[in-house]
Amino acid sequence: MATFETGPDDAFGAAPITGREGKSPILLSVVMVVDRWVEQIPQIVGAIGAEVFEAVADYELILVDNGSDAGANAMYRAITGPAGLPNVQVYRLLRQVDYEAAAWAGAENSLGDYVLVIDPFSESLEPLRRALDEMLGNQLDLVLLVNKAPRRESLPVRSLRTAYLALFDWMSGVNLQVEAAQYRLMSKRVVSYLLQQPRPALRYRALPATAGFARKVITYSAPRRPHPAASFTRDVRRALRILLGNSTAPARIASILSLAGAALNIVYSIYVVVLALTRSDLQPGWITLSLQQSGMFFLFSLLAFVMTEYMVDTIKGRRSGSSYFVTQEWSSAMLTRRERLNVETGSQVHRDGERVRTGTNG
Repeated sequence: MATFETGPDDAFGAAPITGREGKSPILLSVVMVVDRWVEQIPQIVGAIGAEVFEAVADYELILVDNGSDAGANAMYRAITGPAGLPNVQVYRLLRQVDYEAAAWAGAENSLGDYVLVIDPFSESLEPLRRALDEMLGNQLDLVLLVNKAPRRESLPVRSLRTAYLALFDWMSGVNLQVEAAQYRLMSKRVVSYLLQQPRPALRYRALPATAGFARKVITYSAPRRPHPAASFTRDVRRALRILLGNSTAPARIASILSLAGAALNIVYSIYVVVLALTRSDLQPGWITLSLQQSGMFFLFSLLAFVMTEYMVDTIKGRRSGSSYFVTQEWSSAMLTRRERLNVETGSQVHRDGERVRTGTNG
């Protein structure tokens, strides 16, 4: 049984919006990345479809095959056939990609008003109704669902994970336990924003850290199941992709080290000059060789600093998409320009002392 806890993103409770039979009146797209669990698709997808059916008026289940073998084709034909599961859409990728890229492939091709990305092994659908109530009641764009249940991992792996999360938080100020949550409910506005980006899969990975979207974090606790594709090396690769793909901190550290190396070479050159002026027992040629080496390393460090700064600027340029994206818009209920218009809807307009009745089209 899952326990829930609301995040601190807003101070107002959501008023549940439900339609017929207590279901949310929306079309929900549920995206799942299939990675080495093709044989379990009928059971897992069937159970998820049954739960989603009880929560929303209409839905679609999107399966993104991420590098399964050729034998999976028969399974996909079976579940999408006349005797298969309803509302299932399958997309098979040409080659295996990282989880976020595969999840974005499903979200990009979704038709729903809202998109739910879920890993059926690590997450649970029990907080779905709560998330939908928050999304619809508070008009949110993004709801993150964080499972607080402990992972089944060894002590060294847990220690490395904790150290990495602390390091990333220190370098970029981002809490990956929340910001990199794979379980997320998105509105169509968020999908439209990502479609305008030059590299939407990269932007999708760090989507929660994007300012401007109205969002909420819901924490819950539900038991996790062992994932067939889980491995330590896979987690390490994902950690490096998140670090290098969403933060310029590593490049900034290299830039600072280059500048520090240039400064140390200047200090060393001053030290050599001071020795040359104060001591007479130095070996012949040592002063010239030392100044030559310090000068060369100073130039190399300066060159590395300039190149790193250009690289940081290039990375920022590649990540920037359109110059702006409007997330929400409000307009005053009283606009003085409307008084000068000759078109009114279902009302009367007095013009030059003459009463003119206007309809829908004026």
